[in-house]
Amino acid sequence: MQKFAPAATFIFGLSLTFAAFDWTMSLEPSWYSTIFGVQYFAVSAVIGHAMIILITMSLRSSGLLGDAVNVEHFHDMGKLLFGFIVFWAYISFSQFMLIWYAGIPEEATYFHLRWWGGGGFMQLSILLVLAGFVVPFFTLISRNTKRRLPILTFGAAWVAVMHILQEYWIVMPYAEQTGLVQTSMRLHWLDFAALFAVG
Repeated sequence: MQKFAPAATFIFGLSLTFAAFDWTMSLEPSWYSTIFGVQYFAVSAVIGHAMIILITMSLRSSGLLGDAVNVEHFHDMGKLLFGFIVFWAYISFSQFMLIWYAGIPEEATYFHLRWWGGGGFMQLSILLVLAGFVVPFFTLISRNTKRRLPILTFGAAWVAVMHILQEYWIVMPYAEQTGLVQTSMRLHWLDFAALFAVG
């Protein structure tokens, strides 16, 4: 398994990039971003590390891991989560800056629809910046926070939920219902069913 890990990581990065292009960026055919695949990779790394913390904490509290995992391990996992949150914010801001700096209308529609399109997406944009980056950044920057397991566990769950909301923020403004672009946040039971089906 260890022999195949480097090649599998490379293949995962490529397949995730192509999946982001095919499944998500293609919702708006006139819009494109060369950094979009990297942003998806950063999101998957953040959610992956958050889920590792949650699963490890669950296994530890049920007694299945015994003394194999201690506070030092959780501290290291918290550092990795913090690092990938910063990396995700860097990539997301880079995408915003490149689109804003270029001033090309075809590219600006991505953020224009989410900011000025109405329907609560502007508030969700602000929530994602504050609750998806600012709060976890200032929470996980402290060494003590990463060593307090209840806080780290809550922080990992918080980050995972925020990035699932980001997925909603990316997809739903372009999701067509009855032939029209969705301009408001209308939750449907299929939104949750799709989340649990994909996992």
